[in-house]
Amino acid sequence: IVDIQEISLVQYNYTGVVGFEDRKTVADINVPFTRKHFLVKYDGYIKGGIDFDEIDIEVFESRVSVRLPKPRIIDNVIDESSLVVYDESNNIFNPIKIEDYNDALIMEKAKMEQEAMEKGILDRVQSQATSLINTMVIDMGFEEIDISFK
Repeated sequence: IVDIQEISLVQYNYTGVVGFEDRKTVADINVPFTRKHFLVKYDGYIKGGIDFDEIDIEVFESRVSVRLPKPRIIDNVIDESSLVVYDESNNIFNPIKIEDYNDALIMEKAKMEQEAMEKGILDRVQSQATSLINTMVIDMGFEEIDISFK
């Protein structure tokens, strides 16, 4: 058991299809009857947030200064129960291995994380964090609030 001090503020849901194909080769020549392939659909999500243990707070009477860490990706999960195999080879000379599925899904997770970044997930996390901290500090009675990111 490990203590964590992070807060997820934004979730990006995704659905994807991954195709995989491989064949054995000798001297860059494809060996006949060794092609293996699969096509899999999956669902997943990416959570963005901040680490609370890196927050710096300074209080000056009715003014507070809050420095938050840069937003980051906290979690990237593919739901195993959502996996649907649409096509899969059954090749005795070059069988599909669990590692083939794992490697393909690892690459897909990285691709989806890049897509989420391009769509502004970290900007949205920064906006949500600012709004959340601002609301909390106003409720505490502070009149002047300075929120910034490291």
